[in-house]
Amino acid sequence: MDGVGLVLLSVFSLPQRDSLRIEEPSSQKERTMTILKDFTDDGPRGCFANVRMDNGDPCWISIADTGVLVKKSKIGLFGEKLYESKEPGKTVTALWKLYPESLTPPEIKHIVLQAFTNAVLHCSDMAEVKKVLNGASETSGDDSE
Repeated sequence: MDGVGLVLLSVFSLPQRDSLRIEEPSSQKERTMTILKDFTDDGPRGCFANVRMDNGDPCWISIADTGVLVKKSKIGLFGEKLYESKEPGKTVTALWKLYPESLTPPEIKHIVLQAFTNAVLHCSDMAEVKKVLNGASETSGDDSE
């Protein structure tokens, strides 16, 4: 009889535990946001920014003499290519018009890195990054691939 009472007690306490679990992710979601993890804007071979999206996905922004590359990647070697352009000048202007409020630190001096990093910091996931960057490129007439 004691074993039956114990089983019934644990069954009746499950909904209370489940309701606590449901609240934990929402409170944790409120604490997460897209953040800039690292950047270099004066490197000998170009500059980069390493961003983490709301859901933890890594976003790599690389600026070089050959153009701009944005990937879903921690260090830029692997991962889905979200945006690429050999001449991003007009896209930079379009991105500043879309997001005039800068979320980048003042230490980022490279104007192209600033614009792309700022745009990514305003996004919440990779789908939005891809849509925003490629949309800005299309409306500006730049040669994104």
